[in-house]
Amino acid sequence: MSVPGRGSGSPEDGSSDAVHPEDPDVPDATARAGFARPDLTAFCRLDDLGLEVTGQRLDPDRAVLTCRVIEPDLWCRRCGCEGIPRDSVPREFAHEPLGWRPTTLIVTVGRRGVRNGSVTTDR
Repeated sequence: MSVPGRGSGSPEDGSSDAVHPEDPDVPDATARAGFARPDLTAFCRLDDLGLEVTGQRLDPDRAVLTCRVIEPDLWCRRCGCEGIPRDSVPREFAHEPLGWRPTTLIVTVGRRGVRNGSVTTDR
């Protein structure tokens, strides 16, 4: 079906549905043109904070990024012993806006305990 001013959709008339082997108006978005796979961690500069983005959610009023700590601290600051893994907890932080939405970080932090005799305490 032909719509006035829009072409027939047939490749013969050069309309937008036509197959073009090379489009000169579109930049080459490949590795050889200097582009890499999208990396939300680097884009948000969270790698500078020692965090890695593991997921994202876009709500109508905010963006939420879930993150993990790249190199967790395994040692107790009080006694210097290596901690025993216990569980993990999410910690929610405000982050600077990226675009027009406020961005919230939810960082999963591993909790560890140190065994002092028969008691395990949080560190």
